[in-house]
Amino acid sequence: MLTEGSWNSYEITVRGQRIEVYLNGVRVNEYTSARDIALGHIGVQNDGEGLDIHYRDIRIRHEGAQSTDLARGRPVEVTSVEPGSGHVGANAVDGDPATRWGSAYADPQSITVDLGAEHALTGVRLAWETAYARAYTIETSVDGVTWETVHTATAGDGGLDEIALDGTVARHVRLTGTERATQWGYSLWDLAVFGD
Repeated sequence: MLTEGSWNSYEITVRGQRIEVYLNGVRVNEYTSARDIALGHIGVQNDGEGLDIHYRDIRIRHEGAQSTDLARGRPVEVTSVEPGSGHVGANAVDGDPATRWGSAYADPQSITVDLGAEHALTGVRLAWETAYARAYTIETSVDGVTWETVHTATAGDGGLDEIALDGTVARHVRLTGTERATQWGYSLWDLAVFGD
């Protein structure tokens, strides 16, 4: 048991669905989640009686994770905005977890972000609101004219989607929802793009 005044370093390493917990550099637990939670939430709690554990340093590391969102604050174009709402496309890339883009209640709908320069892309992260896409595609383009499909989803379940890319060079990224999962439109809290 750790006693009053003990200081310990905890590290949680996430590899897709695999979680490893280290205490002072020694692995003390590991498990596999039902889904990829690399960019989700991890909780820490003290199961002991009383205040007998002190957390000085807890780090959560996702191996290979990108830290810079290339889409943050960049210009976007959308095919529609939810009628009568302020849920404009720019909300999906503003970094504010309380704002979102919402589309009209029809298929298909898309949001396109201009990254400002060409990058070797390593991933896209989609944080869906309740109105998510059951089916969608992600396309990339160097010039905004010719597009290449880099990901297709046909059984989306909302929440957080993290899509790995293989270094495709592009300046523009387009998400197109082709089948809504609800009676509403498509709605994203956040559209993030990672790369070099």
